[in-house]
Amino acid sequence: MKRIWTTLLLLLAVSIASQAAPAAAAPYYGYNYSSTGEALPAPLPYLPAKVIYGKDVSAGAFNNPEDVFVDSEKLVYVADTGNNRIVVMDSEWRLVRIIDSFRREGRKDTFNQPKGVFVDKAGHVYVADTNNGRIVELGERDEFVREIGAPKSDVIRKDFKFVPTKLALDSAKRLFVVSQGVFDGILEYDAKGQFTGFFGKNPVRFTASELFWKQFSTEAQRQQMALFVPIEFNNLAVDSEQFVYATASENSLSSEMVKRLNPSGTNVLRHDGFPVVGDLRVTQIGSFRGSTTLTSVAVNNNGIYLVLDSKRGRTFAYDYDGNLLFQFGQIGDKEGTFRTPVEVEWFGDDILVLDRSLNRLTLFKPTRYGSLVLDAASAYYNGKEETATRLWNEVGKLNHNLELAHVGIGRAELEQGEYKQAMASFKLGGTPMYYSKAFEGYRKIFLWDNFTYLFIGLAVAIVAVVIGRRLIPKTSSDDYGPVRTAFFTTVRPFKMFWELKYEGRGKLWVAVTIVMLVGFVFVLRAFYSGYLVTNIDWLHISSVKEFSFVIIPFFVWCLANWSLTTLMDGEGKFRDIVIASGYAMLPLLIVYALQLVFSWVITQQEMAFYLLLGSVGTLWFILLLFVATMTVHQYTPLKTVITMILTVVVIAIIIFLALLLFSLIQQLVVFVSTVYRELSLW
Repeated sequence: MKRIWTTLLLLLAVSIASQAAPAAAAPYYGYNYSSTGEALPAPLPYLPAKVIYGKDVSAGAFNNPEDVFVDSEKLVYVADTGNNRIVVMDSEWRLVRIIDSFRREGRKDTFNQPKGVFVDKAGHVYVADTNNGRIVELGERDEFVREIGAPKSDVIRKDFKFVPTKLALDSAKRLFVVSQGVFDGILEYDAKGQFTGFFGKNPVRFTASELFWKQFSTEAQRQQMALFVPIEFNNLAVDSEQFVYATASENSLSSEMVKRLNPSGTNVLRHDGFPVVGDLRVTQIGSFRGSTTLTSVAVNNNGIYLVLDSKRGRTFAYDYDGNLLFQFGQIGDKEGTFRTPVEVEWFGDDILVLDRSLNRLTLFKPTRYGSLVLDAASAYYNGKEETATRLWNEVGKLNHNLELAHVGIGRAELEQGEYKQAMASFKLGGTPMYYSKAFEGYRKIFLWDNFTYLFIGLAVAIVAVVIGRRLIPKTSSDDYGPVRTAFFTTVRPFKMFWELKYEGRGKLWVAVTIVMLVGFVFVLRAFYSGYLVTNIDWLHISSVKEFSFVIIPFFVWCLANWSLTTLMDGEGKFRDIVIASGYAMLPLLIVYALQLVFSWVITQQEMAFYLLLGSVGTLWFILLLFVATMTVHQYTPLKTVITMILTVVVIAIIIFLALLLFSLIQQLVVFVSTVYRELSLW
């Protein structure tokens, strides 16, 4: 029995150690971003499995390597820039060969600081021979095939310098080259090596203030100011559909730090939520302040692409639709961290990251969580919705914070026509765009299945209104009740506002009731509108605060208007101003109620009508308030406009004085409490 217990305890210890080892092996933490941009903890998707130095493959130490490429046979090519060579390794990390020279016209030729390497399906090696200002193509046996030099064209400026750093080839043998210091875009060559033009030029970026000051600067000042030039590309890759992915680093969260360029050079990169920029929240202090600096991109056959942040040492993975799948990595000297990461590359489902400063390659292997995420995204990309749903469910079990899991499930359900279930998934995933698509399908089916009942209900409502109008006894045109008076005010403002004041039809309780109802519906609209129009931070929203957004401005307006018109020969009393302003708010009550209902039946494409309805209500309210002010105080139209503008100024003064008073009271309370604490210590 003692031996059995000893064996069980030993197995338990080994099991715990094997589970704890991967977590301890990773010198960084996993996280992902929610739909609100908040960083949430996540399981680690990849862990470092192997570090490869040049001496480990009997090639000697690497020296500032700049590029790595994996061909279709899983041979790994490293552009060992400082050693002026290309090092080739197999998938078992054994040295295959070193390309440091080639024979050209019977003479030996060498590279000079090569920074880019690419291999086509035929096994031809293309090297960006940077300091020699050329592209060198070598055959399968490393024999010289051709040299592609600087572009020649009338569109090339005279001071153009060809410094190729990265390159890629598509299936049509078109060659795309990134050249250092070129702001005109990616250089494109045809299959014969002839320059055909620039490709995918970045737009010029500047702020309005920069443009303004530049217009009024002297020539000397302009020379000292930064030039308005496009952002240059720094890396590229070609996907299975022959589209070119390109990265450009800049000091802002631009939505075009990564591009997917079609054959005409137009950016067609998809991003359903946040733009593809790496980290969404960054610090502006410390060693790693500022936005992400993307220096590399790699894409696999399932539309999943990687981008490398050289500033913080992180690799970000995105699916075809631009959804962030995961991230990993960090700056450091430990295994799995980097000092100056310059290139990322797929190695099957594994990932290679090249570090220029540490002169090494790091091989990362996916965890179970990372494999499930990759498989789920790949299944959806390849049209396997049922498989994608099953895999995303597994992902959700491992990471409850990953909204993308719900999005993945919802997209699969959407493809299968399960609109109601898809709506629920997209709501959990925080994706209004996909929710709108699912709701549109659900609405269409609902209307089709319930058309008869809806038609009968509408007919019954019309008949009820007609009968009701006939049964209600008619009154004289001048005998209005308080409710009808309020509604008539919205369509006959000049007549009714006159009667409200001078014939005593205005009721204070009606005006206050309208204001209270507007505040109540405003709260309902904030809390209970449809998902597509609700944008609530539930941690900071308050019904009291929402209600006060209506009530306080109303009474401050009345107080400011009364204070001002008393000095401007206005005839209205404070009571008259409250009544007239309250009746003028009835359009807001009507429109807010309609928006509340309308928000549950619209899609994102119909959002313009929702916003238009709100604008109509606001303009309607302003018009009634104008007529009410003019009638109550017996002003001319011009004087009414001036009075309303000055009233807004008085409101600003009241707010300033209120804040000042609050600050003084707060300081007084602090002073009294401090004195009390000092006295209590005696």
